[in-house]
Amino acid sequence: GSDEEKEIGLRANFIPGAQWSEEKVGTNSIGTALLLDQPIQIRGNEHYCRMFHPWSCSTATIHDPRGRIIGTLTIAGPLEKVQPHTLGMVVTAVSAIETQLKLQKALHSLEYANNYKNAVMESISEGILAVDFEGTVTHINNIMARYMGLSQEKTGERFKELLSEKN
Repeated sequence: GSDEEKEIGLRANFIPGAQWSEEKVGTNSIGTALLLDQPIQIRGNEHYCRMFHPWSCSTATIHDPRGRIIGTLTIAGPLEKVQPHTLGMVVTAVSAIETQLKLQKALHSLEYANNYKNAVMESISEGILAVDFEGTVTHINNIMARYMGLSQEKTGERFKELLSEKN
């Protein structure tokens, strides 16, 4: 927002760590969304505090991949500038945030599984070379790489091509 709107927000305690529960400040979009765990738009005199009567606030809760609330996203501004689609924008943005959090968790799980697979493959005392159904090398442990005179960077190449390199 503009510097003036940011200053109004600071005076109204729109800062990280501020307490916006319904119990503390009455009906407001952040506290009500947290209480109901659903998106909500509070406009004008729907706010408990009179100082927020000139405002419209649209809020949706943000959940981690386990479904726990970890925060909210709010668009707040002067009541006369509110758009009918503001709450929809907030809901869409929260959905994108939650999707990104799920993707990050899935990536972390895949990295963990890959590290575990590599540790198991390297702990085996025989040479191992794994190939997928298309003949692409998916893993070479150190023993097999030494035996074949290859580097482990050959992962991702076609097995046939590796054999022709050796001949």
